[in-house]
Amino acid sequence: MQFKKIKRALTDNGTWVRAEIFPLQRQQRCYCPECLNPLRFRITHTEGRFFEHDLEHGDINKLERCPHLLTSSPFLTMPLPTPFEHASQKTVQNDFSGLGSPRQQRYLCVLCNHEYDGLRMCPLCKHALYSTEVEKGVRSPKTKSHWQLS
Repeated sequence: MQFKKIKRALTDNGTWVRAEIFPLQRQQRCYCPECLNPLRFRITHTEGRFFEHDLEHGDINKLERCPHLLTSSPFLTMPLPTPFEHASQKTVQNDFSGLGSPRQQRYLCVLCNHEYDGLRMCPLCKHALYSTEVEKGVRSPKTKSHWQLS
């Protein structure tokens, strides 16, 4: 359960006390003005001084009906995913069945200057290390490389 921060509370004798002037050393019990559940006094650097519901000592039935309650469910609502998280989840959900198997493509072996289709292993020199992908539809010139002997 999450509640709004409360700036004013009731004391045991029914007087109002504001969080910004509540004495720090005072161990006086304070209560929610709406549901009469006990409150805790808090001080933070970012949010200042405020009261919050004491969930350990409060009556759950009264807490569920308190107007300071932010969520009607005891479970926290999950925030909506960011566009990056959404794109990441969509990518993970895609079918990756082709990732584990080698794909057939057009290659050029720079060792023997042979252009071939298929898996990445030159059928002439039997090396896969010297093969590089060639764009589809683009043919490399059939010339001998400068390091080959004529």
